Amino acid sequence: MPDIVGRIIQIPRPFASFSGSGFAVVATDSWYADEADTAEEASRSGIVIYEDNTRLGPTTSREDIASKGHGRFSHRRDNDKSLFVFSSTDNTDPRTNGRSYWAVRPGVRAYAVPKGKIVVRMRKPFETFRGSHMAVDHTLDRLTEFADDRDNYYGSPVQLYEDDRPLGPPHSPHTDIIALGRGRYSHWKPQGMVFSSSDNSNPNTNGRQYWAVLPEAPGR
Repeated sequence: MPDIVGRIIQIPRPFASFSGSGFAVVATDSWYADEADTAEEASRSGIVIYEDNTRLGPTTSREDIASKGHGRFSHRRDNDKSLFVFSSTDNTDPRTNGRSYWAVRPGVRAYAVPKGKIVVRMRKPFETFRGSHMAVDHTLDRLTEFADDRDNYYGSPVQLYEDDRPLGPPHSPHTDIIALGRGRYSHWKPQGMVFSSSDNSNPNTNGRQYWAVLPEAPGR
């Protein structure tokens, strides 16, 4: 799923081959028809298509998509029917290459950066696990010295924020993060930040930002 803020719709299979091409396909647009290009307004659509987490482009004519491919796409409405015509990035067949395709209306999320002595914006993608609410960010090297470990389970003063909302409780057992989630987290050595989102949505795809914050007065 694309790591982007906005309305994200997976384009469902099966796709149909477009103009006999082995790498260009067509799919019906049931979501963004009011925004599609038309004969009168040929450049109005702001919808973008992603192949997994790779943005396709450029937008171009359907003829170029069928003959050249390599990620070219079109979002156009003709005779009250809105269609996506697109090609894969490497001219493999989108019907069989095993990749997912997404129609995205990009959005802008305003967020406040939390305040603290050290503020680290956590970097996606986070490691996640099937059937678990747990995610892990292994990249918090700047804060490793403050992390809990087997000799000190409750020592880390580092706070976790989802956008501008503090999560918790901290120092949660990993079994509770896995099974219950709901913002529980543990700043743990050597893994990094072991955490869950506030509503158990996937932190890689829910459009929110996550921050690890060492307070101004950490008490250590």
